[in-house]
Amino acid sequence: MKSYQLTYLLSPDLTQEQIQNLITRIQSLLQEQGGILIETQKNQTIDLGDEIKKKKKAFLNNIKFQLDKDKIQNFKKELKKLTEILRFMILVSLPSKQALSPIKKSIRKLSKEKKVELKDIEEKLSLLLGE
Repeated sequence: MKSYQLTYLLSPDLTQEQIQNLITRIQSLLQEQGGILIETQKNQTIDLGDEIKKKKKAFLNNIKFQLDKDKIQNFKKELKKLTEILRFMILVSLPSKQALSPIKKSIRKLSKEKKVELKDIEEKLSLLLGE
């Protein structure tokens, strides 16, 4: 499973109750596809630089989740059916810094190891080959 982040804009005409219902619906769509919800961020009102569907403001929401990459297209199709969503974008999430720290440590360890000179290799080969 890959990690993704869904960022979407909701119509400013929605009430808080409608927003909560829509968020719940999006989460259930994700779970129907076999996805795992990692984190949700609270909605916030933003001013749009350009109008989207004749709206100058929107509610901005983010969801981080995991889903098989072959099911992401189905999830996108289902999101497009929700008319309350003005726009959405799904990005592949990069691993967190904590997940990368063991990799960084092993890279540092490899870079600190003693480098072997070509002369040393030739000497060892000549000893092994009996030359």
